[in-house]
Amino acid sequence: MASKAVKEFEVHPYVQFMMDKYSPYRRWIESEGIPIVSGSYVADVRTLELGDWKRRGGKGAYLSFSDQLVADGYVCEIPPGGNLKPHRQLYEEIILIAAGRGATTIWYDGFPKRTFEWERGSLFAIPLNAWHQHFNASGSEPARYMALTSAPVAFELYRDPQFIFNTSYLFRDRFNPEEEDFFSKGAAGKEG
Repeated sequence: MASKAVKEFEVHPYVQFMMDKYSPYRRWIESEGIPIVSGSYVADVRTLELGDWKRRGGKGAYLSFSDQLVADGYVCEIPPGGNLKPHRQLYEEIILIAAGRGATTIWYDGFPKRTFEWERGSLFAIPLNAWHQHFNASGSEPARYMALTSAPVAFELYRDPQFIFNTSYLFRDRFNPEEEDFFSKGAAGKEG
């Protein structure tokens, strides 16, 4: 019988208590007022129950699988003909469109805004700390997406939501706001 290279064990209840009580990320997602889905499986993000998300202006649910402290996610819905509130964040975010079609506008303060369109199956990354806003192009159907983020790392490092959401540093190596074709250059799977 081969031996296991990694021994599996349960987290001690006290350690779990301390993580729950003192984790800045966990406290922050609980303060957002939307459902938090734990475990390790969602059958269909298109039908996942969401709650009103005041900060974003749509509906949402956090995906906190196995209480990860490195990566986490969320599902968000944009109402028909609506948009989410503009915001920026000091963590990585990759978005997969699950349903609908629309557009996203991305910008840095003092520079022109850049907009690109998306539809079901589109996958894109939000440049680090860039302002962005998502729009639903349909007046009759909601648009829904799933995002994977490195928010847990940012919250464990900086511990301050005001810093994470209100830092104005421009990461020009991630997004050059002066490059007009930034979002069309290098697009995979694009016809034409």
